[in-house]
Amino acid sequence: MKQKLLFAATFLFVLSVFSQQGIIGGNNTTIAENPWQISIRGTNNHHDIRHRNIHICGGSIIAPNWILTAAHCVTNPFTGTVINANEISIAAGITQRTDNINGQYRNVVEIIRYPNYNHSTLQNDVALLRLDANLNLNTDVLPILLTDSSSHASVGTIGRVTGWGNTVDGPVYNPSFLLQTLDLPIISKTQANNLNTGNISVTNNMIPLYESGGGVAPGDSGGPLSVMKNGTRYLIGCSSWGEFPKDDKPTIYTDLFDYRSWISGIVPLPSLIGNNTVCRTSNTIFTLNNVNATSVVWDKSINLETISNNNTQFIVRAKLNASGNGYITATFNGITLRKDFWVGKPVSSISGPQHLPNGGYATYSAYSNNLENVSYQWTITPSVPFTANGPNMDVIFPYGNADYAIKLTSTNNCGSSVTYHYVATGAYEPDRVYPNPSSDIVHINLQETVDKTIASQFKATDLVLGELYDYAGNMVTRVNIVNGRGSFSVKHLSKGAYILKININGRAESHRIIVK
Repeated sequence: MKQKLLFAATFLFVLSVFSQQGIIGGNNTTIAENPWQISIRGTNNHHDIRHRNIHICGGSIIAPNWILTAAHCVTNPFTGTVINANEISIAAGITQRTDNINGQYRNVVEIIRYPNYNHSTLQNDVALLRLDANLNLNTDVLPILLTDSSSHASVGTIGRVTGWGNTVDGPVYNPSFLLQTLDLPIISKTQANNLNTGNISVTNNMIPLYESGGGVAPGDSGGPLSVMKNGTRYLIGCSSWGEFPKDDKPTIYTDLFDYRSWISGIVPLPSLIGNNTVCRTSNTIFTLNNVNATSVVWDKSINLETISNNNTQFIVRAKLNASGNGYITATFNGITLRKDFWVGKPVSSISGPQHLPNGGYATYSAYSNNLENVSYQWTITPSVPFTANGPNMDVIFPYGNADYAIKLTSTNNCGSSVTYHYVATGAYEPDRVYPNPSSDIVHINLQETVDKTIASQFKATDLVLGELYDYAGNMVTRVNIVNGRGSFSVKHLSKGAYILKININGRAESHRIIVK
């Protein structure tokens, strides 16, 4: 029999195996720990008399006068249409489900259901409720930040679910008196579909969670799924559906990241706006939008200087010679907004081959941590023809033994920085220095002769001095050579080409060393 979502307790269990509304295997919690949680209650105007004056769904505060919940919570199951706004009200700031005294209570004046909600497949199961008056924000009544990243719902992430629903699985509706909480891991949609046996599929705009012995059960559809990231809790889902038995099947939530554009087009969500690059030479202004707070606490990374701040703006600049990742945070009404950006000149690296035995074609790519507006200029010494397209460069090296220095100049709004990549073509040096290339220990054995050069011959009485240089001419290490043998580590060196200079009683020889 095709299942339908209903709200009244007994009616829900008779006709639906998919509605999920509460917590099994959870623990008591308080509204102070989850101040965004609200209860949706049926009023005396509710079309179903069994829903009047009782808790029927959960929801989340996302703005002082806006609640986010599930679309099926505001849908008439008989007609498929949106119920009237005067059929429901909300209670905020309560730990006890039936508390009619200590919370804040508001009427609903507008219901906005997602336009493409499908009652049969539960696709797009999300809705918004506008209240008749703003909630008074305090420690028990606070909005939660809406997710701004798809990574918040990655497989393996631990999510928190809350609600007043059943604490024991089964057909008898017996919601919890106290607010419940449970942590569950997010699983893959494939795993969820393999665990389920019904005719509703877990799709890309849903988040499945599963751990045997725990789950969401009748009593709180529309309630929040949240995660903690960088010290801030984000709302990533609203309770949608699940099969029975609830404690042995995945719990399915609507993935709210997919609906952020729709939500932000209706609800004035708080945001922190500013450049993605902060320089030393000029001040950068960050602006806090859609926030009505009497106090805002700003914080910043250590590579920034504060110029000034108030409850809507934070003005900073980079510290002298600073370069790297930076951030600012704004804390207000119990929540924290964070913006990450790049500070100072770009820091770039080059990827590509370092040794081409026979010369030939090679591609090199630049990577910069800077988030925007980086331009690249390539040069090669000695000069060879190449083709560059932004962060990518193609070159054909001629055949033969040669060393090349690839220079990359990266420029952003704060200035330019330079990085080098060294390339060797042709054969490596003889076995007097080995292994070569190396990423660990390089050994020297001067007792190995090379017939083509007199300077390479070694006598036990010879005084030997070894030094390793980079291609910019900087000595990077001294090498101790005793009785013609020695070794040195290149673990701490950057990848590239180096020159090992060995002086034997005034006779000099050089070896090209490749660090890989």
